[in-house]
Amino acid sequence: MNEPYRPSSTESVSPDQEKEKPWKYVGYKVFSRWVASDPSFFVLRRFGTLNARVALSLQDEIVQLEEELDYMDKTYSHRDTPDAHNGTFREDPFDGPLDRQELVRVVLPEKLRKYNSFLNSYADLVSRGTCRPKEISKVRNWLRNLRPTAIDGKECEYIDHDDDLISVHPKFQSPGRDFLESIAFGSRFNRDGIPWLRKWFTRKAPKNVVSLNNEGTFWPNDQRMERVSSVVISLAGLAMLIGPIWALAYLESITHRLAVISCFIVVFFVVLAVTISRLYEALAATAAYSAVLVVFLQTGTASSSQLITKAL
Repeated sequence: MNEPYRPSSTESVSPDQEKEKPWKYVGYKVFSRWVASDPSFFVLRRFGTLNARVALSLQDEIVQLEEELDYMDKTYSHRDTPDAHNGTFREDPFDGPLDRQELVRVVLPEKLRKYNSFLNSYADLVSRGTCRPKEISKVRNWLRNLRPTAIDGKECEYIDHDDDLISVHPKFQSPGRDFLESIAFGSRFNRDGIPWLRKWFTRKAPKNVVSLNNEGTFWPNDQRMERVSSVVISLAGLAMLIGPIWALAYLESITHRLAVISCFIVVFFVVLAVTISRLYEALAATAAYSAVLVVFLQTGTASSSQLITKAL
């Protein structure tokens, strides 16, 4: 049986030697491959405080130029100043220490271009949002537990800035996918997850990152998890629609019928509130679902009344 490709060390290095000196045989060479192997591992700082400091500094530079331009305009418009045409760019007569034309056409455009470019790039960075705790924990686990000392201690500290971390390639995961992943790979309530389900939802590690201690890293099979998630959500949705119909068919008391409908509405809203970030969307969907159940209730009540009338 062929041994897996191990790019972290040369052929002359034994596993024991690699474990003994990970900083020499692993280092950034393996860590970079591992980070690039899955979007959830590519976590970096956005340096929010430093970006704010730079933005404020650029803003202040422009404010000073704005004040200088206002001073020029007031000076050249004063009644004691020789008459000048302040409504032309082409024949602006003022130059020298107070060159209004150069300020407007050269200095300000360059400063504003730099300021706008910086703000736009940072806005794009901020729009990615903060990292999810489980993404941070994966990287922290590699740095602190799986490969301790492979990366310099000071250079590992970036992973402790939880509120300042972003995913470089954030990938969308459906609520059902998040639920399955928490069950299979573990969560705060079940850290170990379910071994057999985790194995089924895990894909093989990329060849260029296969090396020692990768047994602690799991690469989710995204396609399989999304397919299973779609099936689970579809079945749950059908159950929420078909369940009330069958339940109401066996109940005659209006109180019992209302209790069943209320329970289904509450469950439906709780599920949506947990899986949908916008509360008003969950309320709107719940209102539509409630309207459907009310139709079921009216239909069932009408059928029961007809049966009673016929019996009489």
